Parts: sequence; C-alpha cells; structure tokens
Amino acid sequence: MRIFKGNYDKKKEIISKYNSTATSYDKRYRKIQEEKYTIIFSDFLLEKNKIILDAGCGSGLLFEFIVKKFKINQILNYIGIEISLNMLKRFADKCRNLNNNLNVNLILSDIEHLPFRDNRIDSIFSITSLQNLPNISKGIIEILRVGEHMANLEFSILKKNLDLDLLISFLNSKLIDLKIKNIESIEDVIIQGKLIKD
Repeated sequence: MRIFKGNYDKKKEIISKYNSTATSYDKRYRKIQEEKYTIIFSDFLLEKNKIILDAGCGSGLLFEFIVKKFKINQILNYIGIEISLNMLKRFADKCRNLNNNLNVNLILSDIEHLPFRDNRIDSIFSITSLQNLPNISKGIIEILRVGEHMANLEFSILKKNLDLDLLISFLNSKLIDLKIKNIESIEDVIIQGKLIKD
C-alpha cells in the first residue's frame, strides 16, 4: 500500500531537522498544533488508567494540551515516542517543570519500529508525524499492531501529497466509527476511529 506520494526523506534528515529546530518548535507550531488538538478533543473522552501513546510526540505539545484541558495531575499513563533526541529533551524539561505525579515515559524510537508488544495501547495519537516517515504504510501498520482491540486512534497527516481515498479504503477494514475531518483551514486531515481486531 502506497498512500503517500512524492519523495521520501531519509530518517537522518528528519532527525537533523527536528534536532536543529527543537528550541524554536513550540513558538513556531504551538498555535497550529493546538487547533488540531481542539478538533480532536471536541469528541474524545480521556479515560483514567488507560495507556496513551503519542507517536511522534515532539516537544510534548499534545501532552501539555491534555494536562491543561483535563486538569490532570495524576492517573495518566503517557508514552511519548520521538526520533529526535533534542525534542525529547524539551519534553523531559516540561515534565520536570510540571512537578506532578504523572506517569510519563519518553522513548527515543521510530514510529516504523515501535518498541511494544502487540495489543498493548488503549489510545494512540500521532499528530502531524506520519508524513515524515520514509514508509507511511509501515508506520500505520505499526500503530495498528500495538493498539488493543477497540483502542482509540487519533492521528493527522499533512494534506500535501496524501492519497486520502487510498488511506480511507485501507482504514475502513481496520477501524469502526471512522471519522475523517478535512477542514479547509487546517493543514492536516484528521482521522479518528476505534481499532478492530480479529
């Protein structure tokens, strides 16, 4: 399945790009990303004691949004996966500054090779990350692999060069309650649904 058209960037180029922009990332992208989070969380309920995976967590903007929106100070099992060490360091600084008892684990890893067993994660977010992968199909398949039956999947992909029809046809057999939000003012297509497994 090839759902992303165009040239593939090498992973080390992505790592270099995000390592070099880590200190300015929040200032440049916070507002844009929070618009996407607001749309996603308009109909998403956060349940206590569930495991949340943020695949391509960057500097932790989604985490900050969740903590603020839901006024969370405990009972959150959050895993952030990121390929850029400098972005993870920014995220770790935010966790230290929150000074709370949240269970946050940050892992330097790659969405195409998630370091989890099958069927382990309750909610999976990947916001504006999948289009950076050399093989977007492999990333989506990995996300589906680690999600448990009926896991919430919430992800967004930049519209540019995306074959949305092919993506939808693939996801139709994998998700129920599939919602595609293609809002003109947002640079991403937002995809939501619940994972079904045999």
